[in-house]
Amino acid sequence: MKLKGTGHEQVVVKVNAQVDKGIAPLVEALNGFDGVITLDSCERGVTGASYVFFLYGSGWRELGRFPDWLSVRLRALDLCCGYSLRLEWFGSNEQPRAQLVLQPEYIDALAAAIRGAIYPP
Repeated sequence: MKLKGTGHEQVVVKVNAQVDKGIAPLVEALNGFDGVITLDSCERGVTGASYVFFLYGSGWRELGRFPDWLSVRLRALDLCCGYSLRLEWFGSNEQPRAQLVLQPEYIDALAAAIRGAIYPP
C-alpha cells in the first residue's frame, strides 16, 4: 500500500498503543492476525457497548474477506454472547473499515475465541 502523495510503500508493523484496559484482550486478539490494523477502541462507549474499529487490506473486497471468515468461525463456536461485525465507509475516511461491537462482559470470551482461530495465509 502507498501513502497518498508520498510514493512511499507502506508496510504493517504491530506497535504498542494505549487502549482501555477492558478492551485490551480483544484489541490484542485482532492484532494477532497479519494484515489487521486496529484503529480505535473503547471498553464502554456512550451506548454502553464495547467496540474495536479495524482495517484489513485496501478496499471493500479485501476488508470484507476477514470479517466474513471471522463471522463464520465465531458462529460455528456457538458463543454465549451476541456481537455485531460491521463494514462501513464514512465520507471523511480514506478507505472502508470494520467495527466489532459487543457488550463489555463478553470481551474475554470473544477475545479467546478469536485467538483460537487461525486465518488462512
